[in-house]
Amino acid sequence: MNLFRRLFSSDEKQRANAPVDRDAKLFDDEWYNAVRRFGVVAGFRSIDFTSRHPQTNELMSPHEGLAGIFHDWKEISDPWDRRHLLFDQIY
Repeated sequence: MNLFRRLFSSDEKQRANAPVDRDAKLFDDEWYNAVRRFGVVAGFRSIDFTSRHPQTNELMSPHEGLAGIFHDWKEISDPWDRRHLLFDQIY
């Protein structure tokens, strides 16, 4: 009985976390693409935005470092509006 409980509870946890993980990966990919596009449009040879944790100084992924923007980004469905939000943040 305990084995079944663990199996089913882990599946539920994975299903519950899957949309968040998918959104986070998509946001990270779009963030890196937006930074590259912005660099091309602005004429920079290279541009880098790295997020670091304020206390530990460890690298953070874009969806962690830009949590407020990530939340706003999830509310937008149109890809152009999402890109506009990211460009505004970079600017």
